[in-house]
Amino acid sequence: MNVVVKAPSAIGAPPQAMLSLYRGRNAVAFGNGERKLLTRLGPHLTNALDTLWRVNELTSRDEAAMRSLDMVSAPLFLVDRQGKLLFMNAAGNRSLSGANFLEGLAGRLAPSRSLADTQHCAELLRRLPMGHGGSVRLRRKDSDEVAILSSAPLGATPDPFFAWPAAVGIVWLTFPVSTTDAVSRCSVLFGLTAAETRLLKSFADGGSVRDVARTLGISIHTARTQLKAVQAKSGWRTQAELLKNLALMTAIGP
Repeated sequence: MNVVVKAPSAIGAPPQAMLSLYRGRNAVAFGNGERKLLTRLGPHLTNALDTLWRVNELTSRDEAAMRSLDMVSAPLFLVDRQGKLLFMNAAGNRSLSGANFLEGLAGRLAPSRSLADTQHCAELLRRLPMGHGGSVRLRRKDSDEVAILSSAPLGATPDPFFAWPAAVGIVWLTFPVSTTDAVSRCSVLFGLTAAETRLLKSFADGGSVRDVARTLGISIHTARTQLKAVQAKSGWRTQAELLKNLALMTAIGP
């Protein structure tokens, strides 16, 4: 005796799922009463199978999402409408364990007691479930260590299988890098030569093309040629755009 639990996905296709019941040889055949019972059970079996498939898909998506987010080097957190912490990646877990800038308090993110000023951090976290994002600079009172705390609300997701459907906001920490670090990263990213890297570092420190040429001990013609090469490789067409993007990379590391 058979019952189709999941109908075919297209005309002419086989059923997606079917339940078959068998009795041994010489056993009594299935009767109408058993067929009626199985008919009444059919919708419940369909719901059970839908639930099982959904749970399996959610589990696989959760695992894939967590693996991806664990690869992000910045501490990252998801919160719900009540401000409760739903998820943190591996970097976030390490950050909370050290309580350098944030700590867990009653299942919520809270400013670390090591901060010089906790008010702005607490306000940013309080306003996130209300749909307000922003950034604030954090500094530890026992050292010169600083970090940028950022938050952004999450819009309603159209995907019913989103790994964390209750999440309404995301919080992350980034750490300032020096101008030298930013220039070094640009050098690697765009394949700059040693001379072009020195030129970029001089521009980051301020000054005109003439000033940079004088500082490096090269002609202004050479400085302009190297600057054009940097612009061509980076795609930053003007000196102002180059300085602006260097400043952004200096403020918040990738």
